[in-house]
Amino acid sequence: MGFFMSVLSVAQGVMGAMSSISQGRAQAASYQNQAAAAKYNAEVAAMNERIAGYEGTIARSDATAEAARAKGRQRAALAQSGILGSPTGNLLETASENEAMREQLNIQHKAGMEQSDWKSRTANYYNQASGYMANARSSRSGSYLGAFGNLLGGVAQGYDYYRRYN
Repeated sequence: MGFFMSVLSVAQGVMGAMSSISQGRAQAASYQNQAAAAKYNAEVAAMNERIAGYEGTIARSDATAEAARAKGRQRAALAQSGILGSPTGNLLETASENEAMREQLNIQHKAGMEQSDWKSRTANYYNQASGYMANARSSRSGSYLGAFGNLLGGVAQGYDYYRRYN
């Protein structure tokens, strides 16, 4: 009976070790999937950062073109009214130029803020991916330590049964 109990205890330890390794691998795989998703999100965020820059450049270019068209219309209206080149006309032209410049700077600032936001998101996603990979490595190594403990416990219990009943 002692020998039979010893064999069962060792088998229990082996099964516990196999279970521990299997659970560790499954958990590591889950963390690796989460890391892959975080890396994908980081790549999308980096792409959105570039897109925000392109959109800002296009919007500023559009605003510059519209300001030039508005300046042309304004100069024509000033010429028609006879005040083009006068102090009042110059004052009106300067005010319009300043407003156009302010609009361009606002567009550039908004695009820069959006790019900065996407850059932060990219960094956060890469940090998440790094953390998930660390968790995956920890799960794998922890499972082997748990397996070794289960195996040792089964062997020790088996030896105890063998010694007690033989």
